[in-house]
This record gives sequence, C-alpha cells and structure tokens, in this order.
Amino acid sequence: MTLKKLFDLRGKRALVTGATGHLGRVICETLAELGAELILMDITASKILKLQSQLRNCWKTRSIVIPCDLEFENQRAQAIHKIKSRIS
Repeated sequence: MTLKKLFDLRGKRALVTGATGHLGRVICETLAELGAELILMDITASKILKLQSQLRNCWKTRSIVIPCDLEFENQRAQAIHKIKSRIS
C-alpha cells in the first residue's frame, strides 16, 4: 500500500475543536489537504467562517461551522445536536 492511499481521507469526516487556533489551523489544513470533510468548532463564528472560506478556496474542502464554547454544557449539547442533524 502506498503512502498516498494510507493518508487518503476522502469520504471521512473530522471534528476539529479549537479550529482557529495555531495548532487547530494546521490540523485543519492538513486534514483538508488529505481530503477529509471537516467540522470546524471554535468560540468565534466569524473566525471559523473565515477559516472555512480559506480551506474551501485552497483545498475545495467541504466543512460545517459550529460555534461553541466547550466550557458550557448547554453549548456542548447544542453542538452535538447540530452535528448529528447535519451529518445524518
């Protein structure tokens, strides 16, 4: 098996929390380059939307934006509900 096949993530989804931070952005870019669909989660919607646009322009990546502060239980529950409803 080739490395390209081992790292082919087309048809896979990845949830990235803290998507707009330094590490989160690198993780998103790498997953997008490998073909994964992304669920981008962070606190600030405007930053996530900007990242979503950049990833789409560069890698033609499909993604879902979920603004969420994981510190709060109600926001975590809402995020889970949004994810389930959008990927089913």
